Amino acid sequence: MIRERVAIFLMVGDVSGVGGVERFYVDFIAANQKKGYHNFDIITTRQGKKNILKLFPGFPGRHIYTFPTLNNRFSYSISCLSLYSIIKRRGYKIIHIANFDSYYEPLYDFISDLTKITLNIIDCRFAPEFEDPRYLAIKRFIGKGHLSGIYSWYKNAEEPVHLLKSDMYFKAASYCFTNYERFFPEEKTKTIVFAARLSMFKRPDHFVKAIAICMKQNAQLIGEWEFLLYGNGEMDHEIRDLISKAGLSDIIKTGFSQHLNTVLNRSAVFVSTQMYENFTSLSMLEAMASGNAIISYRVGQTDVFVQDKVNGILTEEKPEALAEAMIHLMQNPLSLKSMQEQSRKMACEVHNVDNFSEECSDFWQTAMK
Repeated sequence: MIRERVAIFLMVGDVSGVGGVERFYVDFIAANQKKGYHNFDIITTRQGKKNILKLFPGFPGRHIYTFPTLNNRFSYSISCLSLYSIIKRRGYKIIHIANFDSYYEPLYDFISDLTKITLNIIDCRFAPEFEDPRYLAIKRFIGKGHLSGIYSWYKNAEEPVHLLKSDMYFKAASYCFTNYERFFPEEKTKTIVFAARLSMFKRPDHFVKAIAICMKQNAQLIGEWEFLLYGNGEMDHEIRDLISKAGLSDIIKTGFSQHLNTVLNRSAVFVSTQMYENFTSLSMLEAMASGNAIISYRVGQTDVFVQDKVNGILTEEKPEALAEAMIHLMQNPLSLKSMQEQSRKMACEVHNVDNFSEECSDFWQTAMK
């Protein structure tokens, strides 16, 4: 395990929309503190600190260091002085940019003269086939040569990274983890859950359409189960209209929650319909830790989480295939129970904080050379 001091540069905005990377790194630091490793800190804005402590009230504030928000040339100078003081006082060997924000790029440039910095790529769409303007700033920053290494949730980012800088040290994640004290199997109910942002990328309409197909094939069976669709986003009204028009308002319950453990711990099946990728989906791993069988499209590295017919079912990317998988699990309780047990086992024995910490430590140690 790395002994040098590491800071996670983590921007946390409105906590109602906090994403997986924010939860992930706060849990990562908290888990390592329990093991006696106190060499990890968070660097964020003052508002970011408030948001972290609001979302994670048990997290020790002494491991969060703040700098003033950028507003003008004067505040930029103050921010630089603040960061200089923190870095020199704490003696960080690495600052890891967890979620790149182009707004803070001048500060990234500044701290690169003070210590080594690494970058986390957290979006599976950072790939050769996607030319999205949102990635131009990241690509520009990679090309500057400030970075000592890139740690990516996804293997498909390696090619575009090396096209930008051929000698860049790149490591793709093999492990992920979640908080097993919050996510664990309780007495299971006949509940199937979809939990994701309601966006085209997540394809929540496929979940609704699959349930409509199930209703046509076996309405009696569907009546024995509960279907939950959690999330909000730009497709919110579209999805609710689709549910209504399909006559599923009494079948599918919708909502939003920051604390899905109370749902996932008792649910039986978790469904993902998103494009491109599911590994390192924190919500999917949380569902696995909670003992859910997984139904997912066969995309990207999803098979790192879901072994077909072992802890879940991987299907073609169409609602008809989802419906077939759901009916199969609803009709086969022994198969369902076995998959639930295997999900929990995989989440605890493979995708755990020990394996992730060792991998991250190796990455940072190599980046420091």
